[in-house]
Amino acid sequence: MTTSSTTWRVIPREQGSTLLIGMLFLIILALLGLSAALISKTDERMARNSRDRNVAFFAAESALRDARADIHLPASRIQGATGAVADCSGVTTKGLCLPATAGQPQVWETYLTDPARSVEYGEMTSLTTAQKFKVAPAPGGVIAPPRYLIEALPDINGVSLSAKVPQKWLYRITAIGYGANAGTSVIVQETIRP
Repeated sequence: MTTSSTTWRVIPREQGSTLLIGMLFLIILALLGLSAALISKTDERMARNSRDRNVAFFAAESALRDARADIHLPASRIQGATGAVADCSGVTTKGLCLPATAGQPQVWETYLTDPARSVEYGEMTSLTTAQKFKVAPAPGGVIAPPRYLIEALPDINGVSLSAKVPQKWLYRITAIGYGANAGTSVIVQETIRP
């Protein structure tokens, strides 16, 4: 009789540590990918908002230039403070205002966005349609054309002691420009002595 001897070898139980480490690496890589995508999306949004703000700023600057042209036209409708009224609603001098009195809100804060009291870009200087701003949804368009107000301010340095010399005036121009998004607007001001 032959006896066979069988030897049993005990194989250690696998703990699955390789699987666990592999899953942790996959989770870490997925989180890194997700954070990179979120950062990219945030950067894109910031760039878009910055571009929109620049468009609104340049629109407001264009309205300032248009207001200067309005003041310096050879047959200008603006002669000193003639026709300027406190609520900017002059019939022939729309957008020409007297400054606010003490304790009242600034004229531009109240009337700048009102189409009946402020002047749209090109309205008084007779720009052609090609020279005006494209309004959204046109590519590169703005939500609304820029507008401006002109306030006639007495020039303290130009006040005459003699009744023969006329009163001199300064003009404070306030302009608002819009971007392609409804929430984007920029207001700029300058004071000029013609």
